[in-house]
Amino acid sequence: MAIQPIDLQTIYSQMGNVAKNVAHQQNGNQLTQAMQENASVQQKQEQLAQVHKTAENEAVASQIKDEAHQNNSFQNQRNQKKNQEEELEKNKLTEIRESFLGQNIDISR
Repeated sequence: MAIQPIDLQTIYSQMGNVAKNVAHQQNGNQLTQAMQENASVQQKQEQLAQVHKTAENEAVASQIKDEAHQNNSFQNQRNQKKNQEEELEKNKLTEIRESFLGQNIDISR
């Protein structure tokens, strides 16, 4: 089968359209690949940020736990001191002391 001049004329007139289509397809593939790369980079950055946030939150949580433990021990110490003071006050109420005891020192001997 031979190519006739009419066939060549049609092919030549459509070569511009074919070239545009091929260029768009190649650019489309490159654009799609670039978008996929950007999406994967963004996902990796989000994953890295999430790991750092979790580590920071754990550090803060451990500090809060430590502070809570310290606060509890401090409150326990306060409660013990209050209990001791209350016991001393109860003992003081039952004791009868003379007001002049301990005020005068006898140096005559």
